[in-house]
Amino acid sequence: MLILFKNVKEENILIFDAEYNEGDLIQFAGILFKRINKDVFQISKSINFFVKLEDEKKVNYFIERFTGISNQVLDEFGIDLDQAIIELDFFLDGITDLLVVSHGLYNDRITLENNGFNLFEKGDIVYKGFCTYNNAKRLLNRDKKLKLEDLAEEAGLFLSGYHDAFKDTMATTAVFSLLCKFESEQKEEKKKNEIL
Repeated sequence: MLILFKNVKEENILIFDAEYNEGDLIQFAGILFKRINKDVFQISKSINFFVKLEDEKKVNYFIERFTGISNQVLDEFGIDLDQAIIELDFFLDGITDLLVVSHGLYNDRITLENNGFNLFEKGDIVYKGFCTYNNAKRLLNRDKKLKLEDLAEEAGLFLSGYHDAFKDTMATTAVFSLLCKFESEQKEEKKKNEIL
């Protein structure tokens, strides 16, 4: 799949979403895009897994209703948190020039860090970030209709059902592409106005 991300400087883009149960990571999904032309990126690889809860913890009722992730799903399909950290490290191994994108990036990064995975930096490598929520607010100049479902619909992608990290990653991808286009158009308009 090829997708247009206008004016992105980095060679690689990680777009991700995660689901949590009271701060504990229970699902992570990410798509890694690699630049193949000026503004054209291609999927390099993807990841999607569930994480078992530790210490006899259980998925709370609201989270189960919100995500569709139950204790049974985690018991049957989940991996241990230590294994999840290894999987995420392996997924990003060797990637240096990276832009990290999510809808609510700062909170996602903090919560992931609390779960043992750092998406701020890796050794000497600092990962730049783009929050689709904050940038939609800025670029669209509004305080309402900033939920991922609303923005995805504006980008032509309709979400239905539970909050699934992989579906939300696809929605964030569409929103990010649209926001890159808006930002590029606004910069061009500003340049034209400066010339006039």
